Amino acid sequence: MANNLCVVCKQYQSFFQSDLVWSRIWNEKYKYFNTNVTHDFRICYKQLKINEAENKKTNKKLDVQLAVVGETNVGKSALVVKFIQDLFVEVYDPTIEDHYYRLFQVSGVQVLMTCLDTTCKAPSLVTRPEMKNQDCFLICYDCTDRASFLKVTEFNEQINLCGDKTKVIVECKSDLRNPTLVGCVTENEGRQLAKSLGCPFISTSSKCAINTERTFALAAEIIYALKFKIFDNLQAQASIIRDNNVSKKKCTVS
Repeated sequence: MANNLCVVCKQYQSFFQSDLVWSRIWNEKYKYFNTNVTHDFRICYKQLKINEAENKKTNKKLDVQLAVVGETNVGKSALVVKFIQDLFVEVYDPTIEDHYYRLFQVSGVQVLMTCLDTTCKAPSLVTRPEMKNQDCFLICYDCTDRASFLKVTEFNEQINLCGDKTKVIVECKSDLRNPTLVGCVTENEGRQLAKSLGCPFISTSSKCAINTERTFALAAEIIYALKFKIFDNLQAQASIIRDNNVSKKKCTVS
């Protein structure tokens, strides 16, 4: 009996040791997601890759409406144009507001993203009817301009009045950060603010192409996870798979 129990214990131990590695992989890839996964990381990750393959086979599609908001001259347009056209815009025109479109893929799903590059201030945000139709908001600030950083909370409050929306706090112009300059915002300050608001955080530089693609992909991945409920019951399914794998080991108790 002791030997048979030892076989089972070793099998569970192999899963636990594997999860120490896979938990790091999982937390890195899904650190911005609210998932119900607390263990069985390897099995859950494998299941998501299976889902991704199925998405490609079935040609699954997702429309995402996204608005980029923030104070004037924080880098919103540069971020959008870099993502859409892979160009860095040197000249800023605060009077232009437009929709941009791009088709790309996340998790095997074809995403058609409509990006609204806004010019409105925080107080007028909620008065615009189209804002209530947005799936996600990128709340941007300039890390060299503390005043724009302090406005993030106000934008967040206005967006909350539009309904339950996905929000990402985006630090722009990270290549210009100089800690010796008065008014500069550290990356840690940005992360802490995002955490207090319950939002993901990402630091970007449109000029240096740092995280510009990742910012919009992250937004699409979050919307995909919510709309298709990919994390629902994932932990329970993984636990069943684990138990089935263990039961395959012969365990005859006498």
